[in-house]
Amino acid sequence: TVKKLLDFEKKKVYTLKVEASNPRVEAQFQYLGPFKDSAMVRIVVEDVDEPPVFSKVAYILQIREDAQINTTIGSVTAQDPDAPRNPIKYSVDRHTDMDRIFNIDSGNGSIFTSKLLDRETLLWHNITVIATEINNPKQSSRVPLYIKVLDVNDNAPEFAEFYETFVCEKAKADQLIQTLRAVDKDDPYSGHQFSFSLSPEATSSSNFTIHDNRDNTAGILTRKNGYNRHE
Repeated sequence: TVKKLLDFEKKKVYTLKVEASNPRVEAQFQYLGPFKDSAMVRIVVEDVDEPPVFSKVAYILQIREDAQINTTIGSVTAQDPDAPRNPIKYSVDRHTDMDRIFNIDSGNGSIFTSKLLDRETLLWHNITVIATEINNPKQSSRVPLYIKVLDVNDNAPEFAEFYETFVCEKAKADQLIQTLRAVDKDDPYSGHQFSFSLSPEATSSSNFTIHDNRDNTAGILTRKNGYNRHE
């Protein structure tokens, strides 16, 4: 009987010595012994066609979000365990890439882009690659491929919310009436660093000033003593 799984590619032949013996021998027949015999048994393991095996259980690749179409990201490799030289065909499982953002060279397993990327829309793309034996298309295997989109500073800052600010008619100069905060869809390695200023056309005629707090916030300050609601 088989006690462990067999692997044709690792060992094709097993040789065993089998012994048969009679454990109970009556004393009067001892002179006829020995009451045992042995034989050599040769077990030949037959090959079974197995699907291709990828070099990794999963692949992780990275690409910048400003990569152009047809940019190569990396590659996957698979091999037929029955015959390493047997040709393999690669393809992308389109159920895992419905928008056809990525493609693969069917011959060498190179992964490349077929559409532009946007990290702010989707940071990770998880697709599945299929390896199929050309000589036996029924034999195929799959491997997960995780593609991380690296950030590029391609978005302008935005104010965190819509600010509606009020000031009293009797307000004093340099009074803080509003604190502004900005956000950015990008995620730079060193963190965000925003600066705040009035637009050029408002600098000279504005009734208010802005103070950059140097912490990605700014304060809106009154510039004069008193305001007229009717004006």
